[in-house]
Amino acid sequence: MRDRGFIQQASESSPFLSESKILSQIASMGKAVIISMDDLLYFQRYYLSIKDLIEKAKVSNFLWVIINSDGTCTEEKLGNPKEINQLTIINIVEEKLKTYKGHSFIVNDGIEFLYSDGKINEEVDSCLEKNKKMQERLKILHPVSELDEVFEHFKINCRYKKEYYYECFSHDKVIKKEVREHELRNILMKYLQNNMRGEVSVEFCTDYLNDEESVDIYLNDGNQRAIIEVKFSFEKKYYEGKTFYNIFTRIEDGINQLNKYAIHLAKDSRLVDYGYVYMFYIKDMAENQIEKEINDKIEALKESFSSELYSIFAGVKTNDMKAWCSKSDVLE
Repeated sequence: MRDRGFIQQASESSPFLSESKILSQIASMGKAVIISMDDLLYFQRYYLSIKDLIEKAKVSNFLWVIINSDGTCTEEKLGNPKEINQLTIINIVEEKLKTYKGHSFIVNDGIEFLYSDGKINEEVDSCLEKNKKMQERLKILHPVSELDEVFEHFKINCRYKKEYYYECFSHDKVIKKEVREHELRNILMKYLQNNMRGEVSVEFCTDYLNDEESVDIYLNDGNQRAIIEVKFSFEKKYYEGKTFYNIFTRIEDGINQLNKYAIHLAKDSRLVDYGYVYMFYIKDMAENQIEKEINDKIEALKESFSSELYSIFAGVKTNDMKAWCSKSDVLE
């Protein structure tokens, strides 16, 4: 029995030679967890204890475990991962780890990544969508009913993937003058095409002569349909272009456009289940204050909603471009 136990233990504690292998091992435990350590050897040295700790943890706990040099662990419960979205989890991770000196492995619901000395480490093969588990997750395309979740994933990608930043920002760290609604729509549409089931179309028009009765993106998974009107608003100091819109006025414009489009669709007996305004913006205002003012704007406009719009309106989604690549050395 002793030999069998030794063989089993040796098998389970075999060397972990890379950060990506450590991520894979943690992910296989099926819990939402952050594991932090000063030295990667701690994971190999105390693997069985770590594995036992995580296996005993409740699924309803998002757990932060710090491994000490002597093998002891300190734990902190960060909330219920089923009750908070991925973007909130990312914000929790950033806040907790910004001053931590060492390695931190974060795993939750298919997303896996590594923080080193308070910054996301993009050298690891399994970082974000580059890792195998995320790739497998993305192969399972989402239905239209899960569009809100896909919007959250898109926002996370904008914050961490450098190609989005390089596509839109100049060397002076302001948005290029050629970036307008068409270019931003294409960035969002490409992401949706890679992650949504069925059709994702450009400019599904009801009226080719009247842009106010057309929208930017149309989705149809065979069961449900959605329309998205894309808008942008950049403060002057952040944009090389010459078109400056007030964010709240522009949101109202988008809602009014959805309203006209919904009425036109109904006349043509075309069914739509969800209608969104998607706002790309940069504004010197706290995000929670922006969200509050948007909600106030929506409430004020609801009295003017047609019945056709009221039945499909799913909300305004925002994407703060000031946060794009904000944790990367691109901006340092």
